[in-house]
Order: sequence, then structure tokens, then C-alpha cells
Amino acid sequence: MDKFKQCLRICKGNLKRILKNPRLYLALSWFAMTILFYLIQVRHLAVSLEQSVSAWIFPLLIVLSGNQMFVILGAVLLFCDAPFLYDNSGWQILRAGRRSWFWGNILYIWILAFIYAVFIAVLPMLFLIPHISFRNEWGALLGSLAQTSLADQAGITPLSYGLMVRYEPVEAIVLTVLAVWLNGVLVGVINYAANLLIRQGVGPIFCVAMGVTPVLTEGLQTEIAQVSMYFSPPSWMNLMNYNWDGYGTNPSPEYIYLAFAVMIAVGIAAGRIGIVRKDLQMMQDM
Repeated sequence: MDKFKQCLRICKGNLKRILKNPRLYLALSWFAMTILFYLIQVRHLAVSLEQSVSAWIFPLLIVLSGNQMFVILGAVLLFCDAPFLYDNSGWQILRAGRRSWFWGNILYIWILAFIYAVFIAVLPMLFLIPHISFRNEWGALLGSLAQTSLADQAGITPLSYGLMVRYEPVEAIVLTVLAVWLNGVLVGVINYAANLLIRQGVGPIFCVAMGVTPVLTEGLQTEIAQVSMYFSPPSWMNLMNYNWDGYGTNPSPEYIYLAFAVMIAVGIAAGRIGIVRKDLQMMQDM
């Protein structure tokens, strides 16, 4: 119990620290700026057509590969300073022990990634107030933006009608937030392990490379793009890439969640090895 309290204390300290760090607000505003123009146009349409907009628009926005990339880049900003060594870290490690300090940091990664995922999912709702509906339906306006020429007339990208047909709105946003959360955790543990085992700054490079994969694979031939989906966690934020019925070549949900579990577990194990092997003085100098 004492060790668990120490983990919570370390996690709480990191959360307090990030709330004072401009990187948090830069990461959140970064994604906000990528969707702002689109939501302004949707809001104008809602006003002119006197219709409300479904609050569950986030999964439809994240279908775009560019938005997937910016979600990852925002997470990189949050976790680029892993393994979270500060002026008092040496004292914390000596007092709590390396194991408690390490697991406190891992808990911090999970919690901060969850906060990040929920916030960017809620962000579109804030932009659309008061023209917003919380009914579990996509609504006429979003349906028109997916099926008619309304999106072209407004100068925005049409929404995914296939996603609307396949998923209920609340189901879609829960699954999308889960995928964003797991991607955020993956970014955190990659930064943690790579910065410890190789050198500070290597982790963000790996994560940025991962973040651009949806954009890079979008222009590839169909066969190559389909294979690349199996190795591109950011593309798993797009629910249209899930193969639920067993037909087609897209990865199944079982594969996706198992892959997340394995990659995150490997990252955590690698970070644990790094903490054990690193000399305390070297860690303080990082």
C-alpha cells in the first residue's frame, strides 16, 4: 500500500507539473487549429439551415489522415521530456525507490494520455455550441455532408458515410477515444524507453516517424496501403480501417487491440530495463 501511495504521489506531482507547462496547451491548441476551419464551416451551415449538429462528430473528423498525424504530434509534445527527470527526481528516486518512481511515471502516462484523448474528443462539441445535439444519431446535417454535394459547396471534405452506416454515434466516439488513448500511451512509453536506452531526443523522432505513417501510406497503391495498416497504429484511430466481419484485408479489432497491448507492454518492459541499468547520476544529467 505504501508503494502504491508513492506511485500516486509521483504521478500527481507530474500532473501538477504538466499543468504549468506550455507544451500541454500547445498540444491541445495544435489539434484545435487543425479542425477549426472545418468546424467553422459546419457551424455556419447549421445556422443557415437552422439545424443542430451531432455532438459525436469527432470520429468523422479523425478519419482524415492529417488529423491522425496531428493527434500523434500533440502526444509527442506531451511526452517528449520522458523519462520525466527534474531537479528533485534524484531525491524522489532515493526516497521512493526506482520501482515506485518508474510505475508512478507509467501511471502518469496512462492518465495524461486519457485526459488528452477525452479533451480532443470534447473539443469539437465546444466549437459547435449552441448548435449541438446529444441524441445518439448522426443527424440530417452530417448525413448531408456525407451523401450530398453540400460539403463541396461549403469547401470542405465530405464526411464518411460508411462510418455512419457501420457505427452508432456513441459507439463510434467511445471506440475512437479508446484508439486515441492507446496511441497516446504508446507514444509515451516509446519516448520513455528510447530516451532512456538510447539518448534523450530519440524517442520523439521515433514517434514523429510513426505519426506521419497515415499520411505517407495514403498515396500508396491499394495493396501496399492495406498491408501498411497493420503497422500503423495512428491509422487505427480511423474506424473505417477496422475489419469487424472477417471480410476484406483490413486488420481485425482483435489484431489491433492485441498489437496495442504487445507494443505498450514491450515499451514498458524496455523502460523498466532502462531504469534498472541507468546510473542515478547519469539519469540526473539527462
